[in-house]
Amino acid sequence: VVRGDYVAMACEQSAERQAYLYPPYSLKDANFELSVMKTPFVEAKNAGHIRFEGIKFCQSRGYGVRMTDVVDIDFTGCTFTDIQIDAIYIKGTKTAITDSTYWQVTQIDASYDCDIRDNIFYNLGGAAIDMAGGNVDTLRKANNNFENNFVSKVAQVIEYRCCITARGCGINVRNNNISRTPASGIYYTANDCNFEYNEIYNVIQGQDDAGTIYCGRNALQQGSVIAYNYIHH
Repeated sequence: VVRGDYVAMACEQSAERQAYLYPPYSLKDANFELSVMKTPFVEAKNAGHIRFEGIKFCQSRGYGVRMTDVVDIDFTGCTFTDIQIDAIYIKGTKTAITDSTYWQVTQIDASYDCDIRDNIFYNLGGAAIDMAGGNVDTLRKANNNFENNFVSKVAQVIEYRCCITARGCGINVRNNNISRTPASGIYYTANDCNFEYNEIYNVIQGQDDAGTIYCGRNALQQGSVIAYNYIHH
């Protein structure tokens, strides 16, 4: 047993659980916080024209935000931290015809005109964002933007989750600071996206089948631009 080790145990005779921690440093005047919340802070379906500004989303055992088939959703100046799965997860209910034989089927019409700007994503169990948008069958662009965000210490629980995942068509990922993850910095399975002016460093710290900006295995995914990114150790 070394400092920092912990163990959690469940009681067979009741619903009670116990956790033991050998602290890595003195806990004098320390604060302990434990979340039992499993549902997202925000969950929406077939919604639109909603703006979240200056809100701190923290301490959840599930997703931070989970949305399905949405339009014009904005997150500006928010903080996402201590969330066990993904901070923001946007998905669709329909799948692409062109990708019907592909092992990872792309969702279509999941979101349009969404902006995630000037936020902090830190100490997350999963991804900062996993966003599906646009339509790869018709090549209608989502016009979704993930810009000027700080993303660090991601995928601390689910190690294969990438910092940023873009799925679909027409998603822009620009001017973000991305660091400290066992997996890829950016992963996309999409067409006509832009990945520009991002600073990415200290990623792929726990995997080998990964990349700073990663895609592949589908010849239909074309038209994206990767330019002017600063990638370093």
